[in-house]
This record gives sequence, structure tokens and C-alpha cells, in this order.
Amino acid sequence: MRETDVSSSSALIALSVIVLFAAIVAAVLIGERRKRAAWRQRLADLGWVPVAPVPPELSARIARLYQGSSDRRLRIEHVFERPLQEPSLNERSFAERSFAERSFTERSPIDGSPSGPRAVLFDVVDTTGGETSTTASGVLGVIAPSLELPDFLLAPRLPSGTTGALATTVLNVADRLIECAAGWTGLVRVGFEEIAEFDQRYIVFGRDEARVRQFLTPARLLGLGDAAAGIRLRAGGDMVTLERDPSLAHAAHRAAPSDALEALLADARRIYDWLHHA
Repeated sequence: MRETDVSSSSALIALSVIVLFAAIVAAVLIGERRKRAAWRQRLADLGWVPVAPVPPELSARIARLYQGSSDRRLRIEHVFERPLQEPSLNERSFAERSFAERSFTERSPIDGSPSGPRAVLFDVVDTTGGETSTTASGVLGVIAPSLELPDFLLAPRLPSGTTGALATTVLNVADRLIECAAGWTGLVRVGFEEIAEFDQRYIVFGRDEARVRQFLTPARLLGLGDAAAGIRLRAGGDMVTLERDPSLAHAAHRAAPSDALEALLADARRIYDWLHHA
């Protein structure tokens, strides 16, 4: 009789543990779902429109900047879009229609080109070999048919405020890591040592060094350097993407996600101006 009671008690404890674990998992999932719903609503309030399904032409644009090896498999997720500039009442209908519902030539000519610049928010997920890992999250891209950009990567260096052999070694290692990552996508180092003010803060890689140098004039480099503080830029064709490095971000960008996004969008507008007009 006692063995039966012990067995019943053990079974009851095991069942209680299972129920408790299931309740915790359910609470976490519900919390995450509510958080995602709140974030989507906040994005909608800021003028962002979900893009689903993601059009192949958009996926191809983005993957081209991150692809690297031809064997690499990338998936673009959680995509939202809006006009880069604040739309007028006449343009707002364009902001409310997804990429899947229109061609680029239908868009309002905000910048005087056949199509106005669009801002795109997305995540890049690597699915190579059947495994899933996030390559980049919360990336903000700008697509503008008026842009004709060479393939290049502009990455911020670690701050060099400290001196000494150890600090120099750390900075050199950081540069090498960035160089290895860029080389994986087929880019090579393009030095701008002659522009010390820029070279101390950023490192540049490109696919065609001559074309990158022709495009990135001293004035444009210095302008981008000021506009892209703490931001990694990937550019090519009619698209440029912005990824903020949390370790280099200004305190204003470590606030609420929506505030950080608005700050990044403002940075994107300044960067677009330097790429398009300088």
C-alpha cells in the first residue's frame, strides 16, 4: 500500500512538473507573440508596411549584398517598407501598398528620378546546410533606382582613444576580423590613408577598387563618415543597407527600439543624400 502511495505521489509530482513547464513555455510564447504584435503596431504607426510574401526581386537585391559564396543560402524575413522621406497626402497611398502589389516604376518620384527612394526593414537568415542562424537583424535598407553604387562595404573601426601595444594589437585584430568577413563576400581592402580623418574611423572594402575610389571622393567620404557614425554600410547597384554596431552606437540609439529605428531612418536619409547628391 505504501509503495502504491509513493508511486502515486511520484506520478503526481512528475505531472505537476510537466504542467508547470508547459505553463511557463505557454507564457513565454504568449509574451513573445504580444511583443511582436506591439512592435508591428508601432511600426504601422511609424508608416511601415509589412511585405508578405517577400518578392523574389527584393530578396535578390538584399542577398546580393550578403551572399558571398554561391553555396550560401539566405532567407529574408520580417520585411517592412515605407517611403524614405515622409510622404505627402498624395503619396501616402503608395506607402500603403506592398512591394508585391506594384512595380518600382509606379512609385512617386520623390527624388526626381523615375521612382522615389524606399526604406526597407528586414532580417537576413542563413539556412546553409539545413541549419538556421541570423546573419543580420533589424537592417535598414534604402532602394533608389537613381543610385548607381559600386559594390563596397564601409565599416566603423573600434575607437582608438587608448594607446599602447595592447590597444594597437586589439585594433589590428579587429581590422583583420572585418577584413576576413569582407573577403568572404568577395571584397578586398581599399585604403584611404591619404584622408587621415576618415581612415582613423572607418575601413573600406570593394569589389572594383578603381570604381570605388572614383565614387568615394574625399568630400563624399568625409560626409559619409559624419553621417554614418557607428553604422556599417553595404552598397551595390541601387541599394545601400545600414547596420548599427551596438558597441559603437551613440547613447541616443540605445533607447527604445522604435526611437532607435527613427534615429536610424534619419541617418539613412543623410547617407542617401551623400550617396545621391554629393
